Amino acid sequence: MSFSGADSQQVFVDLPRWGQHLTFPSTRRTSRYTHVVGGRYPCRSIALVPRLILAAVSHRVSNQLVVLDPFMGSGTTAIEARLANAETIGLEVDPYARLVATASTQVYTDEQLFVIERFSESVERNARKIRGFREFVPQLDNLDLWFPSTNIRKLAQIRGLIEEEFSKKSKSRGLVLAAFGDIVRAASFAERQSLKPYVSRRFPKTPGEPFRLFKSAVATYVAAASEYRKATDQFGPPLRWAKGDATNFTISKKVDLAITSPPYINAMDYVRCIRLESAWIGTGDSRIFRRVREQQVGETLRVAGTNLPEEVESLVISYSRRIAKLDPQRATIVETYFCDMLRNIRCVQRALRPGSSYFLIVGDSTIRGLNVPTHRILAGLGESVGMDWSGYFKYDIRDHRTSIPRKNRGGKIRLEHVIQLTKPR
Repeated sequence: MSFSGADSQQVFVDLPRWGQHLTFPSTRRTSRYTHVVGGRYPCRSIALVPRLILAAVSHRVSNQLVVLDPFMGSGTTAIEARLANAETIGLEVDPYARLVATASTQVYTDEQLFVIERFSESVERNARKIRGFREFVPQLDNLDLWFPSTNIRKLAQIRGLIEEEFSKKSKSRGLVLAAFGDIVRAASFAERQSLKPYVSRRFPKTPGEPFRLFKSAVATYVAAASEYRKATDQFGPPLRWAKGDATNFTISKKVDLAITSPPYINAMDYVRCIRLESAWIGTGDSRIFRRVREQQVGETLRVAGTNLPEEVESLVISYSRRIAKLDPQRATIVETYFCDMLRNIRCVQRALRPGSSYFLIVGDSTIRGLNVPTHRILAGLGESVGMDWSGYFKYDIRDHRTSIPRKNRGGKIRLEHVIQLTKPR
């Protein structure tokens, strides 16, 4: 099955059949709404998958759909859920991602958007008024390695003006900060094509001018937010954040559907990828970065230990033992990852109404030359706790924004798998 650009907007009345291989259009050309907000956030899932699932499932629920995403990230599922007039509950340990997800699902009035755009147009003119701008320079090691001194001053001035104009209670503040965060990499020496901050000595980059970058980013965000408001119910429920993390949470409200894209095994250091942006907008420092790392699934700071749960051992041990012969640390990461995901599946199972489903979108990983069938193992973990593996399809990853060069030791992940785990009635 394939979908053209126009087809990507159609309403699906059923899910793909078991094992179906879908081909989606490039997401660079489809309608983006506020998916452009925080566009540089790493490993964003494509919007067409939750859009498909929501359209296929929502007509089966008589009341307003309640959707859970335990790995919310930058808010892809929440944006699509609001387009479907569904209530969304999310969990996310990264404060930068929480800011982006909240900003991109907020509905803004014309007046609010006008104020935001007018502010961006006045930044260069008002920058000289910010006398104590140095207090807004982040405490990052080797800051002059990443930014020219002129841009450090201008970025600090922009941040200072944001603090003056938008209070912490302002609904507009998040969108403005997200736009500011989006220009940080462009205003630096760091390559924009590399997910991790990296300064190329061979191909030195000329940093962009912050005032112009900010004005352009805000214009893009305002246009996207205006389009999003027209497509959504202004009075629909906003994104709600649950307490805890993806492996340890309880919510009082039962949900009708869960959709998520968990991290790949040992694939991405999210904290490192966005540390420049996070530091500049005030959502990250060394203490926060460590806490976020400690809560990420499969992280080396939260190793599984020697006693694996029986459910994990039966499905994973044959892979981890083979990996351990070459790399004991990565073998431990594999075991920790699936222990964490077992805890996640149990939490989601408790949150679901009977008969409701959990859709996990994930790619399989190659670790030390060994293919680890992540989707099959996650399905097995679901079955081990009493859920039914009730559906499965896959699709090609068209736009490799998350290309991870590994010197031919794993390379690009070319397929993502969508497994459906259903809680029995």
